[in-house]
Amino acid sequence: MIKDSQVRDVITAEIPRMAIDLSLLKDDSSLCKAIACFADYTRDAIQDHDIDEAIACFDTAYELLRDGSSTVKNTVINIYVNSVSRLVECTQTVEDNVRMRFLRLFGEDYFSMIYAPNP
Repeated sequence: MIKDSQVRDVITAEIPRMAIDLSLLKDDSSLCKAIACFADYTRDAIQDHDIDEAIACFDTAYELLRDGSSTVKNTVINIYVNSVSRLVECTQTVEDNVRMRFLRLFGEDYFSMIYAPNP
């Protein structure tokens, strides 16, 4: 199980270019800041049409979702999936294979988020 304190290490091991961005975060223990930074990086990769990097980011995020603690899973869904889905679904310039990979990995969580009943 991936603990909150291990998230940065997992991301930098899989996405080495993220090491500098994550090291610049002031609060070493902030899971939310690390996941938000990772989501921004993924969005930049998608916008730059760096398909291989975007897919590597999706795979890493899915690993965090699959193997993370409940806090890690909730943070990935609430921050990463929410942020990246807005770009993937709302931008026509996103390549179909990127959109399909995102939906294949995160579709269930994404649709649960969209169709959740309003309190």
